[in-house]
Amino acid sequence: MGQFFIPVFTLSTALLAYITRQIRGSVANERKAGYVFQARAKGLSESEIIWSHAFKNASFPLITMLGTILPAS
Repeated sequence: MGQFFIPVFTLSTALLAYITRQIRGSVANERKAGYVFQARAKGLSESEIIWSHAFKNASFPLITMLGTILPAS
C-alpha cells in the first residue's frame, strides 16, 4: 500500500494544478457578476460572498471538467 503513495502523488500533482487554475479563473469571472455586487451592497463579508455565491456558480464548469478528466485517468 505504501509503495503506491509517491507514484499517485506525482501523477496527480499536474492534474490538481490544472483543476486549481480552472476553478480560480472561473471564480474570478463570477466575482464580476451582478449578484456579487448586490451581495456586497447588502454588507456580506468577502469570504461569505465567495463561498456561498461565487463558488457555487463557478463549480459547474469544474463538474463538467471532472467528468471528462476522471475517466481518462
